[in-house]
Amino acid sequence: ALIDRGGCIFMQKVFNAQAKGAVGVLVANNADGPPERMGMPANPFEEEVLIPAVMISKADGAALRTLLRSSSAVELVMQQPGDRPLQLLDGVPQESHVEEAQMLFFTFHLNDDVDQFTISVTPEVGDSDLYVSNDGLPPTQTHFGWRSRMYGEDAVTISRPDQGFCHGCTYHVGVYGYTAASFSVLASTRDAAVLLQLGMPLTEHLSADQWSYFTVQVEDASKALRITVTPLTGDPDLYVSTTGRPTRADHQ
Repeated sequence: ALIDRGGCIFMQKVFNAQAKGAVGVLVANNADGPPERMGMPANPFEEEVLIPAVMISKADGAALRTLLRSSSAVELVMQQPGDRPLQLLDGVPQESHVEEAQMLFFTFHLNDDVDQFTISVTPEVGDSDLYVSNDGLPPTQTHFGWRSRMYGEDAVTISRPDQGFCHGCTYHVGVYGYTAASFSVLASTRDAAVLLQLGMPLTEHLSADQWSYFTVQVEDASKALRITVTPLTGDPDLYVSTTGRPTRADHQ
């Protein structure tokens, strides 16, 4: 979301944007000159503010609005400074790039009422490996609780029976570049509706009579949207709805 500075505190702006589905916020300064550091007071809201937010200059905000009004495609990439981990939101993929022999770090906080979740890394280019820990230390190639080093997509499913599983914990995720790789990393619980990215395939496993839910954002309703499911094993069915989660009886 692109929001102008002024009118209320920064925390209020970011919280309102998060409540409406934004996955990140750009606050355009209302004064000339470089952007300023946004002071964030103690959270006054019942829910946590989890999405990233940065301030940009007034000139950059005006340039972005010009592009948006012209219907040009605008891609925003927020990069983490140094080794500071980026927080993953349930069901929201994050795109990034890792160089060969480099490791990027993410975190995922597991709520108390969740018994199982999956972390997956889907490369668009190159090959990356996945490492996860929850002992307070970031994972390495030799220090981890869970890992996946497959060629192509990597995924680990962590559930209550696993040694080391804990509720209300922060899990640290490391994506290691076996080669230089551009990838999407996703943390999702059973009940989350995963946000699909256009043109980016996603691998999922279903048990019999189980549902997985996904959402996709359509920016131009005049263009056709094609959604496909390709089974690697078994026989899944596909249902689509624009009014809520589809069922066998209620779908388009």
